[in-house]
Amino acid sequence: MNIGEKIKNLRTSKLMTQKELSGDVITRNMLSQIESGSALPSLQTLIYLANRLGVPVGYLVSDGGTNETFYKKYSNYPNIVESYKSGEWEICRDLCIECFSEGGDNEITYMLAQASMHLGMSYFGEGRLKAAVRMFEETLDYSALTVFDIGGILSCVSAHAEIMSLISPSLNLEISKKTESDIICTNDICKFSSALITEADQAIIPSEGEWANPNFFYILSAKSLMENGNYEAAIALLSHVCEDSMLPRPIMYLALDDYEKCCKETGDYKDAYEISQARMQLFEKMLADN
Repeated sequence: MNIGEKIKNLRTSKLMTQKELSGDVITRNMLSQIESGSALPSLQTLIYLANRLGVPVGYLVSDGGTNETFYKKYSNYPNIVESYKSGEWEICRDLCIECFSEGGDNEITYMLAQASMHLGMSYFGEGRLKAAVRMFEETLDYSALTVFDIGGILSCVSAHAEIMSLISPSLNLEISKKTESDIICTNDICKFSSALITEADQAIIPSEGEWANPNFFYILSAKSLMENGNYEAAIALLSHVCEDSMLPRPIMYLALDDYEKCCKETGDYKDAYEISQARMQLFEKMLADN
């Protein structure tokens, strides 16, 4: 990136017009030529512009590497923190990637891992499972590069990976093997995953009030009813669950799968067929390239 491009990027990131940056020292036309690369600033002009933009002159004349990465963080840090605090994960990730350097800043790398994880969780909820896998793989890569405590991140990624592996073996990308951690995350997906992979006689299912969305609890309760042969009661719970448009798509898929099994067990093959069709349509959407 040349001097003019750096000046323009800094100016636009600060929402400054060319007139505001030029001030009374240089003309707007001269600044335009500098930014376009058709003119080079004098040392005096360079010092003036660096002071106006709030960066050392060294950043503007550096040819890349560690110094440039540091000054990019200096410039972007307030926006990174704001997007991180407000949960604007896509913006946060893009800003962090711009400042990222392998073996560099641990804080940026940690926030990048967090942003990637949250984007993966969002894709998972929407049923965009291939996109979720890509983002979770990115999360693991960045997590390995920071000295910060990433136990919660690894636990969360592992929980989502376990559920995806139940939907399709093609989604079992050895994520769980990379994410062994004693730290347990407490969101609904993590609690649900933990209950699913624990032996039935050892599973401790959190009470209904401990779930942000109680339909997770109802799905697990329906599974217990199915194990005891009480399929009619399980159907009552699952029919209610499947009306929840806010339920993450992979969890809906698992609920539909159990619902279909219950209908077959009770001899209701008409409903079983309709539910099977809905389940397969959802399956195809979740494994599409999205």
